[in-house]
Amino acid sequence: MTTVAASGLQPGQLIDDKYEILTLLGAGGMGEVYKVRHIHLNAFRCIKVMKAGLLSDDSFRQRFLREARLATQIHHPNIAIVHDFSVLAGGTTYMVTEFIEGSTLRQWSTAHGRFPLALATEVVTQVLAGLEHIHRRGLLHRDISADNIMITYDADEKLLAKIIDLGVAKDVSAATDMTQSGMLIGNPKYMSPEQLGQLPDDEQLDGRADLYCLGVVLYEMLVGVPPFESKTPHGYLMKHLTQAPPAFRELNPELSLPDGVEAAVVKALQKDRRNRYATAREFSDALMPYLARSSGSYTKTEVSGLRGAESTVVQAAAPEPATPPPPAIEDDDAFQRTWENGSSASWQKFVDAHPSSPRAAAARELLAEARAYEAAVGEATTGAFRDFIKSWPEGRHRMEATIRLADFKQKEEETDWAAAVARDSAGAIREFLASHPASERAPDAHRALAERMAFENALAADSVEGWDRYLAEWGKDRHADDARELQQEARRRARRRYDDEDFADAQSHDTVAAWRFYLTVHPEGAHGDAARARLAILEREEATTIIAARDAEAAADFIRDAPDSPHRPAVERAVAEWKEEAADDAAWEKASAAGTLAAMEAYLSEREAGRWVSDARRRIGAIRAEVASREPRDWDAAWERGTSAAWDEYLAVHGESARAAEARQWREEAAEFELATRLNTATMWRAFVKAWPEGRHRLDAEIRLKAAR
Repeated sequence: MTTVAASGLQPGQLIDDKYEILTLLGAGGMGEVYKVRHIHLNAFRCIKVMKAGLLSDDSFRQRFLREARLATQIHHPNIAIVHDFSVLAGGTTYMVTEFIEGSTLRQWSTAHGRFPLALATEVVTQVLAGLEHIHRRGLLHRDISADNIMITYDADEKLLAKIIDLGVAKDVSAATDMTQSGMLIGNPKYMSPEQLGQLPDDEQLDGRADLYCLGVVLYEMLVGVPPFESKTPHGYLMKHLTQAPPAFRELNPELSLPDGVEAAVVKALQKDRRNRYATAREFSDALMPYLARSSGSYTKTEVSGLRGAESTVVQAAAPEPATPPPPAIEDDDAFQRTWENGSSASWQKFVDAHPSSPRAAAARELLAEARAYEAAVGEATTGAFRDFIKSWPEGRHRMEATIRLADFKQKEEETDWAAAVARDSAGAIREFLASHPASERAPDAHRALAERMAFENALAADSVEGWDRYLAEWGKDRHADDARELQQEARRRARRRYDDEDFADAQSHDTVAAWRFYLTVHPEGAHGDAARARLAILEREEATTIIAARDAEAAADFIRDAPDSPHRPAVERAVAEWKEEAADDAAWEKASAAGTLAAMEAYLSEREAGRWVSDARRRIGAIRAEVASREPRDWDAAWERGTSAAWDEYLAVHGESARAAEARQWREEAAEFELATRLNTATMWRAFVKAWPEGRHRLDAEIRLKAAR
């Protein structure tokens, strides 16, 4: 790879100082996939670098990290191992999985065409085993597609199908298959109707969504084309929601498959998930009749042979015989029909009817084997089926016996597991593990044992901290509800203890602040009534002291700190009175400083109920008396000066004098004289003399008129 990928990663670059980038394997909507080398282990891995935008929403990011932690705990031969996950600088998240040498189903079909029935059912049966493992652990894959299933081979060259890309696996507790931004998670070509929104509000996604996706994959493998095709995601959405899948022959008229195959696939593609297979195991059971041999036994050479022998392989609706029948003879059809029936009665009938047949010896051996199998079925115990398989390792019924043995073991394990769960003790779970150390339930049992021991430890401590620790790790387990009730009881005990301690502390200090603190911390405390009663007494005393001392600063503190006190209004009234008195004093000081009649009258106008009203009235009386005594002198002085300014000064002091009107008249005469003096024209002087024939300045005006002529 010579170009820089969208993520900016380049060959040779190290991620987290341990993964060396080798090459870009592919890119898609979720991110980019690289082949890398673990430099410390010298082992190849795959790294999927998720787009930072997908994790920009914090709730989606936290959910992804939680689900990734669960994915690292999944170990199954048909699921790619998730080794690690982490977050790079800038928010880019990556997941590390095993590197698989092989091809995806899409790559295989591109190279070889559609899948033979035997190979398709083998691959899908293995995938279903992996899905069952995923679903039992409370996860969904959400993106089952032809690109996320790989075909590879194990160390013995046996075919192995692997589910890859758990990067979008989710916990089944999430109710939709979209991020909060509305982005679909998965490939619309394969997505189930409920992933596309067809899900009631009170229901959640479950494993049947993955089974639908796998049904689309199997349809495509067998027919050669998918059931729905569209050029847009919206087109796929509409078809998955509204259209039934076409019949196989509608898309591939030359297709020839055994009866029942199409119906098995169509059931997985039902729009209503209630009509689909309920579990991966049920889906697998439906495909069992079309397996040509036991699952997991195909070699690489045999798989290559299947590609050229589909016409015979796809017709095998029952397991092929371990010992093929001899060459065709006249009783060949009867032997074949008996082989297909497989019962001891049918073999006895064949032996009786064809005692000289070249196939008689084989028939007698098969008769003995059928009787042994039927006896094992009749006994119906794990020991009986083990003995049968040991005695007939290549028998006609070996596969059925193996399946029944597995079922019996499974039922026995499930019965023992149910009993251990019912007993609900660490000892019962230990007994189960001792009896079934290799059980598929073992991981569940170990987890249940760890949970039960954690619960018992928390129960022994019976503290808030102990229950907090338990619920932090086991908050979704079976005892979580009991733990929450016990946690609440521990909290109630702790609150009562803290209540008593804080009440005693408030009593020891016995201050307003101490009681207010107690009631703030314990508003519904057991001692609330006593605390409020004591606080009321202390607040009354404090308010009385503040008002008596006229302490404005203390009053402000009281009003701020005691918003609900019944004594707050009294303190607020006192503060208001103090402010009013202060304002009255300031107004009086201002009027007193001015000392004028106008200032005193202004004070009386503004402060009708002021404390200094009487003083103001006395001052006004004194001022008026003093002004009245000087009025004759001031009149004479104004007349003598004869100017408008002189008369203004007189009126300013004696505006209420009996001669004020006359003074205003002489002030007007003086102003007109002063105007005529400034203009000094005969016209102005003539007008003045005419207007003021008896005026104070008449003689001066006549003299000036003569001069102006």
